[in-house]
Amino acid sequence: MSAPAISGPFEPWVRDDGCIQCGVTVIAPWPSLRIAPARTTTLAREILWAERGDRLWPFTASIPRSLLQLLRTVPSNGWELLELAAAAPERGCEMIRQCPALAVLIADSCPPDCADRAAWLCRILDLTWTQALGAIGLPAERRIVRILRKLPVEHCHYDIVEILAAACRSRHPHLRILSHLPRITRDTGALLKLPPEMTNAHLLLASTKSNYDEEPVRWCLDAVAWFREQELPGRPWPYGRLDAMALGRIEARYRIRFGNDGEFWAPFPPPPIPGVPGRIAALRDFWRLVAEGNQQSNCAEIYAPEIVAGRSYLYSVSVLERATLAIRRKRETGLWVVDDLRAKDNAPPSELTKRYVDEWLRGNQPGSF
Repeated sequence: MSAPAISGPFEPWVRDDGCIQCGVTVIAPWPSLRIAPARTTTLAREILWAERGDRLWPFTASIPRSLLQLLRTVPSNGWELLELAAAAPERGCEMIRQCPALAVLIADSCPPDCADRAAWLCRILDLTWTQALGAIGLPAERRIVRILRKLPVEHCHYDIVEILAAACRSRHPHLRILSHLPRITRDTGALLKLPPEMTNAHLLLASTKSNYDEEPVRWCLDAVAWFREQELPGRPWPYGRLDAMALGRIEARYRIRFGNDGEFWAPFPPPPIPGVPGRIAALRDFWRLVAEGNQQSNCAEIYAPEIVAGRSYLYSVSVLERATLAIRRKRETGLWVVDDLRAKDNAPPSELTKRYVDEWLRGNQPGSF
């Protein structure tokens, strides 16, 4: 799915000199990417996803095709990584390909009041990777580089990269386990956010097999924790040594035990609108609602009766930031509209996320194909 276009009085256009003009903002072409008078990433997705024939294609066409294809697989911070690559194309592109998590951290570490962002990025890229860790506040150790390199580019959600960085800074109790995993996934990062006593080497290893748009081990843990709290509130966690298969069996038993207790335990209907891989994922059952609520600090689970009745549906969104989307069906027209869209802790989402969701919803209404 391509990026939603920007419209209105500040509609962007490509000037004869190759710059993008959007209102008073000007963006110089690759490899400069200097933005004046102020840094803004409003155009980020439209630039990165432009194709031949699009209005911004004359600008995008100057960016190396291989780099564009790589950045389009990054779940977030694509524009910041493009800036990093432009600052020092050879070293920047090498880091994005070989250690995208470190590239995301460096791109995000530039001080907001930095007068010359390109020069700052170039200075960091001129260091060794271990030295770069120290420059952005992480332990300057080779094993930290090895851990960061285990996170593939398609798993580099910004919040997951930050969780992994926080684990490195705080010397997380499971840091030694991370250095021995074959790879680290979005699911692995989600596990690190849980209390250490709830996870173990078995669960972390199982998480390495998860896809980029799912967190099945985390979801299973969240579901079991929720069930147990309903049954035995306030009790210590007793499953700290179980592997993923054993934990899954406990979840299944809980689901059977609670199976007839309330309409929201019924199977959810299929999502009315398909998601976008890696960007928008339908929450297809109650335990995914519980996991979403725990991760985003919201009350997603209260929508369960509405979903079972076919009046609402919830989605996990990962565009510029993580957000939870609730859509509802209008009784008069049968069309689906945004009921609520919130970032973590019920904070308002970015304008880019709102535009992306609106465009997705408009283009995927039943009967619109």
